[in-house]
Amino acid sequence: MGLLLVAYIVGNNCAVKRVNIHGVFQYVEPLELKAVLQDLKITKNIFTVDIANVASSINVLPWVQHVSVARALPDHLVINITEREPLALWNKSGLIAADGSILYPRTLRRELLRSSGIPTFYASIQHTVLILEHYKFIATSLAKINLTINSISINKLKELKISLQNGIKVVFGNKDLSIRLNRFILAYSKELQHHQSAIDYVDMQYTNGFAIGWQQGVKRPKIGEEL
Repeated sequence: MGLLLVAYIVGNNCAVKRVNIHGVFQYVEPLELKAVLQDLKITKNIFTVDIANVASSINVLPWVQHVSVARALPDHLVINITEREPLALWNKSGLIAADGSILYPRTLRRELLRSSGIPTFYASIQHTVLILEHYKFIATSLAKINLTINSISINKLKELKISLQNGIKVVFGNKDLSIRLNRFILAYSKELQHHQSAIDYVDMQYTNGFAIGWQQGVKRPKIGEEL
């Protein structure tokens, strides 16, 4: 969306006659911003407006990441707002930001977000930090071999599973993630990438190897002995 400029008229006889709000918004609601400003009952004297209080009051809105407020003499306040950007879809009805904030927009444009390549996280609230750490670590590593994550899930036993955008599911379990991820990357780079359309899942929960589950109805290819 483009630049949103909201002019909120405070009153004809007030020193503060206009508040201009600038930002590129998808989820911040202009009416919510207006309500916050109305509740503040901005002072008649522009020089005594509590700039910090205005900023902190707006900053409590869930989709607001950063706010700056400045006086524009003789009679304006200028508010610049940076909106949080969703990192991933969160379960069925929410979004999660890079800082771990979980947000629930009134209208979740799920299909639009999915088409943009945003992944989906499946986890309970208590595993928010863990799934973020795992996602960032795995996504960075897989990017080196041109793989991207479609979804990532952690169950109550902290068992980790991902689904790649090429359709392959990878099961890592709940321990030795770094070792198992490196083993998968090596196997994929050497051989598995040549058979990705035939692979349903790869189970990395083995001490020195892995198991492959093949797509139904697909002839099982021969995998090189070096794996």
